Amino acid sequence: AIMKVFDEKKLDFTIGIVGDSFGDDKRLVSYIKDRIYDGSGINTNNLSEIEIANHSWKHENFTNLTIDEMSDSIRKTNEKIKNMFGVTPTVFIAPYDQFTNDIFVALRENNFTYFSASEKNDPPHRIEKSNASIYDLPQTAYTGDCKICGDGVENASWLAIDHETTLNQINRSLNEFGFAVVTLHAWEYTPGHDQWIFNNQIDENQITELRLLLNEIQNKGLKIVPMSKIVGNVR
Repeated sequence: AIMKVFDEKKLDFTIGIVGDSFGDDKRLVSYIKDRIYDGSGINTNNLSEIEIANHSWKHENFTNLTIDEMSDSIRKTNEKIKNMFGVTPTVFIAPYDQFTNDIFVALRENNFTYFSASEKNDPPHRIEKSNASIYDLPQTAYTGDCKICGDGVENASWLAIDHETTLNQINRSLNEFGFAVVTLHAWEYTPGHDQWIFNNQIDENQITELRLLLNEIQNKGLKIVPMSKIVGNVR
């Protein structure tokens, strides 16, 4: 349902894939494969394009891993994504938004260009296009918020955020840093997300909030791009 909203508006976006747990849903794999973003700038099917980011192998807490373990997790996920979709991710999203500076060593070993974690652990800053080997793109706006979550928490509690609040976060980020990374999770759009109860249904109210948010962003003349294109579109 979430991806279909982007499809309706022909908007490109980035999804994070956890390698070990991805691939069993053949319909989802086929849906993504038809819309894969390869960075060529050529879109022949008139659908939204999906950029794939690496979100680790088993959603490990990277603060507990050695550099070699981080690199192995990243490499295995990239190999699986390459085999499934024919593309190699250059964007890494930190599991649990937790990391140490050693992550950048592991990312360089695997030829990554972009890194992202929540601004709570990764303070945003203005980005200048340069010869940087890795661009840090902190997440600065959200369509939901985790009230009780983290490594080892079995029953997380996710709270929905209305589109006005998310839009205010986007505007603040644009004004301060020249860009905004907006994060959403699939479970924010299912009934029972506040109690970690899921039944493969859709929270239509949250889907409506997402449509309203995208409409407001477009009405303001703002660009919505995959994460790897942010640097070239900083205001």
